[in-house]
Amino acid sequence: MTHESEAYRKAEAEMGIPPVTERGRKNENPPDIGFWALVAEDFRTHERKLFEQGFWALFVHRFGNWRMGQPKIIRAPCTLLYRVLFKLIEWMTGISLWYTVKIGRRVRLWHHSGMIVGARAIGDDVHLRQNTTIGVGQTWRNADLPIIAKGVDIGAGACIAGAIHIGEGAKIGGNALVITDVPAGATVMGNPAQVYSIARSPAKTEEEPAPQPAASATVATADPVATTDPAETAGLEETILQEPRELGTIALLGSANLDYLAMNFTEEGEATGLKITPHVPPFGQARMELLQEDSPLLSAGGDGPMATLIVERAEDLLHEVFNAPLSLTEADRDTYLNDALQPMMELIRGARSKLRGPVFVTALAPLERSSLGLADAASPRGITALLARANALLAEEIAKHSDIYLLDTADMISEVGRAAADPGTFWHMGRVPFSTAFGAHLARRVMGGLLSLRGQSARILILDLDNTLWGGVLGEDGMEGLDIGGAYPGSAYQAFQQALKALTQRGIALAVASKNDEDLALTMISEHPEMVLRPDDIVAHRIGWTEKAMGIQEMLDEIGLGTANAMFIDDNPVEREKVRKNIPGIIVPPFPDKPEDLAGWLLTNPFLECVELTESDLKRTRQYSTRAKITAAKREFQNIEDFYSDLDMRLTFEPYGPGNQKRVLQLFAKTNQFNATLRRHDAGALAQIQEEGGEIFAIGLSDRYSPYELMGVIVLRPGAAMAAAYPQDTAVTEHAEDGPWWVDSLLLSCRVLGRTVEQAIVAWAAAHVAQKDAPALIGQVIEAPRNTPVRDVFSKSGLAPVTSPVEQGAGGLYRQDLGETVPEVPAYFTVTEGEAPPPAEVEDPAPKPAPKRNGSSKPAPRPMPAPMSPDKPVPASTAGAELAPEMQIRLETLFRKMFKLDPEADLSQASMDTVEHWDSLGHLKLAMEIDQTLKVKLPGDRLGSIQTFPELKAAVAHYHA
Repeated sequence: MTHESEAYRKAEAEMGIPPVTERGRKNENPPDIGFWALVAEDFRTHERKLFEQGFWALFVHRFGNWRMGQPKIIRAPCTLLYRVLFKLIEWMTGISLWYTVKIGRRVRLWHHSGMIVGARAIGDDVHLRQNTTIGVGQTWRNADLPIIAKGVDIGAGACIAGAIHIGEGAKIGGNALVITDVPAGATVMGNPAQVYSIARSPAKTEEEPAPQPAASATVATADPVATTDPAETAGLEETILQEPRELGTIALLGSANLDYLAMNFTEEGEATGLKITPHVPPFGQARMELLQEDSPLLSAGGDGPMATLIVERAEDLLHEVFNAPLSLTEADRDTYLNDALQPMMELIRGARSKLRGPVFVTALAPLERSSLGLADAASPRGITALLARANALLAEEIAKHSDIYLLDTADMISEVGRAAADPGTFWHMGRVPFSTAFGAHLARRVMGGLLSLRGQSARILILDLDNTLWGGVLGEDGMEGLDIGGAYPGSAYQAFQQALKALTQRGIALAVASKNDEDLALTMISEHPEMVLRPDDIVAHRIGWTEKAMGIQEMLDEIGLGTANAMFIDDNPVEREKVRKNIPGIIVPPFPDKPEDLAGWLLTNPFLECVELTESDLKRTRQYSTRAKITAAKREFQNIEDFYSDLDMRLTFEPYGPGNQKRVLQLFAKTNQFNATLRRHDAGALAQIQEEGGEIFAIGLSDRYSPYELMGVIVLRPGAAMAAAYPQDTAVTEHAEDGPWWVDSLLLSCRVLGRTVEQAIVAWAAAHVAQKDAPALIGQVIEAPRNTPVRDVFSKSGLAPVTSPVEQGAGGLYRQDLGETVPEVPAYFTVTEGEAPPPAEVEDPAPKPAPKRNGSSKPAPRPMPAPMSPDKPVPASTAGAELAPEMQIRLETLFRKMFKLDPEADLSQASMDTVEHWDSLGHLKLAMEIDQTLKVKLPGDRLGSIQTFPELKAAVAHYHA
């Protein structure tokens, strides 16, 4: 850089950096902390290791600055001592750190040797590693030195040169050469350094634009060398998605305190690259808000996507019977259970009738051990048998409604551990139903379920080969030298392949993108005796030396899948980051460090969650292979119509009914690309359309390559019904005459595109409404970022664009007059219309009044816990207790993180009156975090007496001891 940037000059002012001519003339240690307190903080930052060379270098640096604030009579001998110590440290550790560098607090110098630190300033919480060089860019510009903002992480061997600014939270990869400004939150790697990603800062407002990389930082075109060496990828912070994926609003309903579960959803969503907004009604008011027409619950989420989670505890619903199951006779069991489950049943019915989107219900499972001990499992009167019957009754109720899913809570508790899932004290103190560990696990599973239901989960896994499907590098180690099967670690890679193969059986396709020799790689997959995956398991591959992003995009186009449904799995973080940046929307999870974690990591990924399986899901992998075969078969025909005729395509239009309802609802929820209007009709909306005279058809297709499968849906409605249904859509209201019929919705799986199926559907629809004496058929397209394939469906089918001064949105309207001319379905299709199935029984959505409780089985409500008393005296037994220094640091870190306090905030003055969000809810969450993170349980009476941080520290010290 020849001239300082605006960011550089701004940092000079904000960090209080003295002019170059005044460097070294005064004490530049942080002014808000004393010298010995600063040294103690540096010692803690270096993990209290007395022989950590980085700590020695920082001590001498702090001393060199401290002396500049002393009178001359003291400074003179201190200067001599400083110079001796500086040379001694430089000679012993290989660290050159001049006192003229302004250094903030909690700076960590990892390892030692070859570290030259000549910056203008280094902010708080910066990490530097071995062989780092920070200094001038040209020998004749000795004053041009970098400024490193706070929170920067610098990898081993990095070189940062010149008058440049490294923004807050930036990450510099190992061996990177940085000669231009680095934006805040950016990750840079290479020589010269390139910006690979820019993390979103949570502190920024919506109005602030995301930081943009400096133009010169992206000029270099040379590919960085792919490596998995930790030193070369140090500080590379990965995100699963380049941009967060919107999941909308989730309503959390139940009789317990669900505010902490809402926090779990928010935090786990951010960690997974998902944006979800929890809505929790006030404590105990969920059923009331469902009955109020203008309640916040009914308006939550606006017009965006929505879902509901109903959470209840078995201990709460069954009351005293849970603790004493033998008090309930077998004859009274069902009567008692129907009575006890009634509030939960009413909540389920109310949520289904009043709220949009899918509803998840947690099955009842025990968090507490049965009083019958080991005998419980075999006893017909034990808690195990009682809960099995209760869950059977819940399942019977749920089966009466559509789009409700019963979650296996017992299975999730077993994954976390019953003791770890039990909130213990916090249930009695604040009606918190689960621990934060279980709440986070439940949130991940539910968000995975939403991804599955909405078609946002992965449908194809694109795999690397070396050190991913097997251990080692094929081109270097040869087939016989790879780790696959047999002893560890080969057994772990084989288990990973077994998990991948199991996923193919439920419809998830596998593809390969690898930089390798193609013949050698295919031979390995075909012939190695320990390989689980074989060529038949792989629907497509790109093996060679071109960029993986190009090959991946080609394969997705070949099989007709969008990037949002593709997951790339590779052990190399550089390859992952390149694919993440070059293929927008693709799912790229970080790779496990240990091969034994691979199988479990794969099966617990939320983007691979599955809520329900349909026959179509089980056939999906074969469909992808079929599409690839059809693409290849086209080349054998000189005439495209001969090719279509040879396919022997049979198109069936099944009237909507119970037999195809599940598949139709799945298509509405999941289809995003070939979806003309993106209208998401649920079961209630489809029933309303039928009542108004509209028609709904599930579209089935078979051909010489594929058996019959339902692949699409079309919804036809009279014009008057369209106008009534969409009063806000001016394109509809201005053109919805009584006579013409409309295509309300048209959606089709992309697996069958490219065979004129879509044109055949529109032609059939025109002929169908013509038989009803409709004068015209009108189609509408509402454009969205992902539905590019559908935008020309009506124009290609012969419908003419409708011209109008009325705003028609990005898509527009298309019309086919049905006078003497009616479009014909191409002759190479065989078309049939199925018989209408019998109508489904309509469930009364109104919740039924609860039956009167039987006096003998009425569950007695548990008393609410007494409010915490701030005036309760501190037990004398805690007086004088001191917290170990290491534990104190952990407690302070946890406290600052939870309440988002500045690292320099004085905790000795922190109290519930001065710290924002430290209210009763925050108090309980703080206690839960201390319980799970520090393994210290604070009793309820002691917790109620805590009002300040010193009191909290004293309590933790006492109960930790």
